[in-house]
Amino acid sequence: MEQRKVAFIGAGNMTRSIVAGLVASGYEPSQIIATNRSEEKLTALQQDYGVQVTTDNVAAAQQADVVVMAVKPQLMEEVAKPLQVIDFSNKLVISIAAGINVARMQQMFACELNLIRVMPNTPSL
Repeated sequence: MEQRKVAFIGAGNMTRSIVAGLVASGYEPSQIIATNRSEEKLTALQQDYGVQVTTDNVAAAQQADVVVMAVKPQLMEEVAKPLQVIDFSNKLVISIAAGINVARMQQMFACELNLIRVMPNTPSL
C-alpha cells in the first residue's frame, strides 16, 4: 500500500485516536505529522507513536498529501486563514469538524478543496 504524507492540524483526542490506529495498522510514523498549539500534546504524540510534530500549521500542510483538519469547529476559521497561502489543488483535505459544510470550508480556505467530511469518534482507535 502506498503511504501518503498525512498532516493533522490539531492534536487533540481525535487525532490521537486516529494516529494510534494508523500506526497500529502499520502506517509508517514518519509519514505522519501533527500540529498543535500545545507543546505538551505534541511531545506526547511524538513519544507514544514516533510521528513528526510541529507548531507550524502552514509548514505541515505544505509538505502533506492529505491534510486532516482536526480542530474544534469554532476555531476552524482562525486556523484556516493562514493556510490560504497553500495550493490545495493536489491535496486531499479531510475535515472532522462537526457542523461545517463543504461550502463553508471552501469559503474559509478561499479555494475549492478536494474535501471529505467525516465524523469519527474516539473508540475508532
